[in-house]
Amino acid sequence: MPQLLVKVQEQEAIIAALNTDSKNFISSLTATEARVREMDAEQVRMEDELVAKNEVAEKLRSQIRELEKERRDLQKRYNEQVSIRCIACISAS
Repeated sequence: MPQLLVKVQEQEAIIAALNTDSKNFISSLTATEARVREMDAEQVRMEDELVAKNEVAEKLRSQIRELEKERRDLQKRYNEQVSIRCIACISAS
């Protein structure tokens, strides 16, 4: 009988230790899941921010293209006017 009691106590101790381990694992898992949710939310926020920055960059690139075209057109008109004036100066001479 005493041996049976010792075995039962040993088994109860093992069960108690396993229950403690199980609670610790569940607690760790819950904390990990919460952290994963936080990281997912952060990733979504960062992706949204990146999309917004890409949109701004594309608008800036478009503005640059327009300004470069305008500059080329202005340079072309300036060159034409200079040419006309030079021809007029030569003709007047």
